[in-house]
Amino acid sequence: MAEMHSLFDTLQSFTFGDGKTGQFYSLPQLEKADVGPISKLPVCLRIMLESVLRNYDNKRVREADICELATMSITRKPTAARSPTRSRALRSATSRRHPMKAQPRSILTAY
Repeated sequence: MAEMHSLFDTLQSFTFGDGKTGQFYSLPQLEKADVGPISKLPVCLRIMLESVLRNYDNKRVREADICELATMSITRKPTAARSPTRSRALRSATSRRHPMKAQPRSILTAY
């Protein structure tokens, strides 16, 4: 196993119910260290950031990599080709041709 580090003081400890202890890298602590707005990142990027932080070795994964990922911003650009009405019409036409595709949607919308 790789040597544990505490970059940005992110290595935290916790206790199991039977008295054993474990360690993990805390993303809230990374945000407290003013590395970036971690809590505003999409979940997929937070998962990736935790993995990068865990694998930090200052060779393959550097501090700059962690900072870059922590400050990444994702913006969606609206596209004119995808209008909600057109999408709904296509889904409806598809479900008429393929009755099995309509079943899960009707189950989900029933709840």
